[in-house]
Amino acid sequence: MLFRSYWTGSHFYTRNGNLIHAPEWFTRGMPSIALDGELTAGRGAFQQTVSAVRKQKPVDAEWRSITFQAFDAPNVSGGCEARWAEMNRALAGVPHTAALTQTRCSSPRHLAQVRAEIAALGGEGVMLREPGSVYEGRRTGALRKVKSFQIGRAHV
Repeated sequence: MLFRSYWTGSHFYTRNGNLIHAPEWFTRGMPSIALDGELTAGRGAFQQTVSAVRKQKPVDAEWRSITFQAFDAPNVSGGCEARWAEMNRALAGVPHTAALTQTRCSSPRHLAQVRAEIAALGGEGVMLREPGSVYEGRRTGALRKVKSFQIGRAHV
């Protein structure tokens, strides 16, 4: 699981605006642009991630498994494609980071295939963004979450 985080260009913050005390070595080399994303220690490691990022005094050993996975560059002008291009450029070669891959789905069948791939990796779903859309730091019609659910059978 992932811990939603916002990089201001100098510090990490939670969605609620609380400072995340990342070690200096972790933030060294981070770009000067704002990035929206998530900190994670990997799939199935949500408690490990939360334990590391919520400490007032960071523990280096705990942060060694953490990466910042960025999915948007909020202050870059233009539509989402321009923001993603700048995000990818800004994160190229930066340790402990990744720009999440953005995939343009060409059909409902393609979307179903992408959702199945994400589910096979343990993901809960995908985010769909309207092409050319502007960044909004809230729920919007231009950004939708599509979750995959597995429904079991119950015998009464």
